[in-house]
Amino acid sequence: MLPSSQRLRNNKIEKDKPMTLGDIERFYKKTNTTRDATDARDNSKIKRKYKNDDDDYADDYADDYADDYADNELLSELNPSYIESEISDKVSLRGMIQEEMYENMLDNGLSVKKPKMTNIKYPFSDKSSKHLIQDIDVIDEYEEITDGEILVEFLVYYINHTGYKPFLEFMLFKSSEDDKLYFPNFLQSTSNYEIVENASLLLDNLLGEGLSSFKGRVVESPTMNDVKSARIHQRIILLYELREKNDTDMRLRHTDSIWWGTVSEIFNYRKIMFYDISNTVTDVFLAYPAAIKIFHNEVLLETPMVFYNGSDSNTAKYNAIFSIKKANNDSRYGPFYYFTDLYNAMRYACYDIDTGEKNKKGGVVRFVIYPGKMKVFMKKDRPDKSDMTKYICSLNPLKKKTAQFRDNDCKWKEQYNSAYNGVYKIPIKKSENTNSNDDDDDDNDSDNNDINNGDDESDYFIDKVYEKGKQKYIYYLAMRICISEYNFQTPLSYCYIDTKDVPDKYEYDFKKYKII
Repeated sequence: MLPSSQRLRNNKIEKDKPMTLGDIERFYKKTNTTRDATDARDNSKIKRKYKNDDDDYADDYADDYADDYADNELLSELNPSYIESEISDKVSLRGMIQEEMYENMLDNGLSVKKPKMTNIKYPFSDKSSKHLIQDIDVIDEYEEITDGEILVEFLVYYINHTGYKPFLEFMLFKSSEDDKLYFPNFLQSTSNYEIVENASLLLDNLLGEGLSSFKGRVVESPTMNDVKSARIHQRIILLYELREKNDTDMRLRHTDSIWWGTVSEIFNYRKIMFYDISNTVTDVFLAYPAAIKIFHNEVLLETPMVFYNGSDSNTAKYNAIFSIKKANNDSRYGPFYYFTDLYNAMRYACYDIDTGEKNKKGGVVRFVIYPGKMKVFMKKDRPDKSDMTKYICSLNPLKKKTAQFRDNDCKWKEQYNSAYNGVYKIPIKKSENTNSNDDDDDDNDSDNNDINNGDDESDYFIDKVYEKGKQKYIYYLAMRICISEYNFQTPLSYCYIDTKDVPDKYEYDFKKYKII
């Protein structure tokens, strides 16, 4: 646990005493060196730096800075760069030393370490299942034969092992006619019923020779849900497993015809990025929910969620390879990893957060996230009373409006793996809008200073709306999901966003973004 405003005590697991504002200020004054708040820390360097310290360094450290300075220092002299000063390093080191002890003591769902999982089962692909048949050349019941041809569809799945836990991906085809995603398909002549041979040959050419294996044709069974629109009995849907992906290009392009969708995108969002998934796909999964479930040692695995991170085009590719860095300690749920929804990510992708001006080209990274046990912060919750929050609100009183969406002491991490808040619209008075004046039409937050989607200064913006002829100001709090550990996220892909036709200033309701 890496609390942002807790002091070090003896090497115990009991609750720490909160660090006061005076403590924070005194330590900052003692520390002459500052570092860039955007720099990610290397824990190995921290270990090397303090490897010769005594085991009880925490007591010495706490007593040292507490005794040297008086309690009457003025808070106004405090510079926020203390957030990434040596105090964070020492708290981080203490967290690493006690990490295993915390894991044993706290029941917060997921282990920090990535589990080794090799015995993965996908029961839906069991050839003995009643919903799969092997003799598919008997198609007398097929009703939609047109001009001597039948439509054969592929249901190709891939078990991806790159994440915190294995997860399913399904191959989809993007039509150039309507930009919708369908099952890949081909037309088969009725004069030649060698369907499996033809289908396997096509997949070998498309995905790599010998990388896919046929499991059977999906048919109706007593265990399926009654989803008549799926028309399982009228379609030839062939189930294949892809054992290995040979395409290492993570970039998505508008011109791509083959896309890989996760269960979350197919079942929940029903789209990948900006492209809708056809009902002909989702109805099959609604008819057979077993098709979205994988198991490890008879235990159902968690289905990951899909979220995004927006940045300029240069940063997006880097984040897709190495993932995003930790947020600053003053971020609303602590110094962890933050993600957001697709359209809020566009604000960071298409616009410079410092100036509000449009980027020449935006970038978005698509992630799978394992939230584990999730703490949901709601509008009715009590405001955070931590000293960090008090300090932040003293600098920007407007943030008191969303103090209930904060936990700067990171108490949520004791029992949860992730923290979440949805989008909230909070009416404010014009006098409360510190970013506006009578002649200023800029609706973007002038205090934003980082393209990190978890940065506390850029997770909201203020917009002007008109109701019944009256101008009102709305405080938009962006959706955020925060995960406590690096291993709980995996980059899937990235893409570039064409900014030519997007508004000059960010608009919350604008949705017509385009992938390059």
